[in-house]
Amino acid sequence: MRRKIVLAAICVSGIAIFRLTVRSTRALPGVGVPPACNQPYTGQYCNSPTDDYSWYSSITPPDNSSVIPPNSGITPQGPVKPSSQVFCGKSTIQQVDPFDPLQQTLIYNYDGSDRSVVNAYGWCLALWGTDYVGGFLGIGMHHWQNQSRRPAILAEIRGWIVGGDLPPLGNYVGDDEQEYHLNVSLDMGWTPAPETVAYVTPINRVSTLMDVMPAFNLAAFNGRSANGDVWGGPGAAVVHVEYNAWSKGRTYDIGTFPGGPDTFVPANWRPVRTFLDASGQPWNAYLPFSPYFPANLFDPSAQPYKNGDYVRLVGLLWEDEPHLNDYPSENKKCWDDNGYHSTRGWLEMHSVDYMVKISPPAISRPPALYQSCSSGTYTVNFRETVFPKPPYPNSYLVGVNEWIGARWNGQTTGLVGITSNTSYDVRVLQTSIAGLITTGFYAGYDPVWGCKPNKCGTDDGCGNLAAMPQCSAGYTCSAGQCVCNAPGYSWCATSNDCRLTTQCCVPNCSGSCGGTANGCGGTCPTVSCGTGYSCSAGTCIANPPPPPPPLCKGCITP
Repeated sequence: MRRKIVLAAICVSGIAIFRLTVRSTRALPGVGVPPACNQPYTGQYCNSPTDDYSWYSSITPPDNSSVIPPNSGITPQGPVKPSSQVFCGKSTIQQVDPFDPLQQTLIYNYDGSDRSVVNAYGWCLALWGTDYVGGFLGIGMHHWQNQSRRPAILAEIRGWIVGGDLPPLGNYVGDDEQEYHLNVSLDMGWTPAPETVAYVTPINRVSTLMDVMPAFNLAAFNGRSANGDVWGGPGAAVVHVEYNAWSKGRTYDIGTFPGGPDTFVPANWRPVRTFLDASGQPWNAYLPFSPYFPANLFDPSAQPYKNGDYVRLVGLLWEDEPHLNDYPSENKKCWDDNGYHSTRGWLEMHSVDYMVKISPPAISRPPALYQSCSSGTYTVNFRETVFPKPPYPNSYLVGVNEWIGARWNGQTTGLVGITSNTSYDVRVLQTSIAGLITTGFYAGYDPVWGCKPNKCGTDDGCGNLAAMPQCSAGYTCSAGQCVCNAPGYSWCATSNDCRLTTQCCVPNCSGSCGGTANGCGGTCPTVSCGTGYSCSAGTCIANPPPPPPPLCKGCITP
């Protein structure tokens, strides 16, 4: 049985969008507008005081102004309907009822079980195993859905662009899918703005990352095979991003909206492109915001994102099929057959509710992830030294947290240990036997830092930029420590302090065996005079001879 979306459900969805947008731009008590990043409250959540605080606190853009041509006279409208309430990965959450000849009724695009396809806010959970796509009078197309994989979550990620459609929108042609693709290498350790925490899961800890990111991602998107047997390394946590347009590929082509993208356009999405398909027929593409927000899509001076840009994204983390036949197919098939047993896909953000370029953080924490899977007769023996970037000049490693994502028939840990103040070693050692034993290992590593503060200098070397105390007279600052080496000064052993050399008395105990004045108000220490001698008044003198023996041997004394 398929559920029809009644008016009440639509109203609930509308309320959720309104609440979402209002909360994402909420003003603080006593403040008329959202604060700037240079204010004390917001400074702890921003990477730079010149950034806009709304870039950190928003879940969706407040309106569609970034996809309206400048000077067009079109009034921006908001709120925009979030992509996560329109798409569930590569399909639409809703579809036209295939049994409605008028094509005016929407139903959920799912398998008809009692499981809800959306949560209380209207964000997609999953399409729960269906491979049916509607279409007019039930004529649809087969395509992959979530199957037994995990429900999607609305999440926030931050990190560096490491590939994608640069510049954007280059694939809005022909019969493609009208998507904007990015790959983002994740950063950890950032603090989410409080306006987002009630709705969005922050992927800012390695423990959370390992719970949501399967091993497939390390081979599919990081692309680094450490030695042919192990995939990953520092910066290997890469999320594939697909920002859907409401267009031919995700409506007409998959059969969910046979009338095409000009029907049931999501609230306040704007037409941004018209392109021709293979037959020469024109199609419109709609977006809720510019894919290089906050720049306007139609501003000729706008700079598209590029590799190395630091971005913040909010959207639906969803497991797509792992594309087992794509490179490296051997590793991915090993994981699918032996590690996940076809219950996981690769992780991607599909689609995107909010995306903005922000200033990079002063302290970044890209995690190191490693994975290996073997099913033939083979031994994997890999070791690598990891050099994480210290947060401060005086930082040193005090430990490394290891988070195991999956393991079987082999090692229980890959952490060898700390090898220097700023490095640690990871090792993968396991043996598989064809037809008998398969092995797999997947883990993430998060360094724990300590810091030894300077005692002098311009800052303490541990993040405190306040002026440090000056060294006392006679001392200079060297490597953050006060050292007694100022001109004319030296360490005076007599007084056990740093003073002018001319003020330090040099003891004179030459020729003295001890007990005499040293010329500096002290006493010369006692030294040994040797066998047969004793010290007397500072002079070594010979001991007196022993008394002579008796003259009469055996005599009786009267």
